[in-house]
Amino acid sequence: MSVYRAARAHVQVMLLVTALGALFVIAVDALLGHSTWAFAIVIVVLIALNTRIWRYDCPKCGSNLFMRGALPLPWPNARCSDCGTDLTAD
Repeated sequence: MSVYRAARAHVQVMLLVTALGALFVIAVDALLGHSTWAFAIVIVVLIALNTRIWRYDCPKCGSNLFMRGALPLPWPNARCSDCGTDLTAD
């Protein structure tokens, strides 16, 4: 599996967990009338899961796939922003 496909899979997992987290907060709010703790739990889980983002680096130069210069974006680069390597190739 290419590093780009692995990073893209990470994005899809994060989108799924975000959607499930939103449903969890809505369900807790409907059942208990407040969702402060549920929201805090979801935020901690999302931050913990998103620490994997730092594993997806260009194999040639080590640049992170989610960084465009100093700007982090939610979708990985298909081509390295530093050295231009095609990251979709296996």
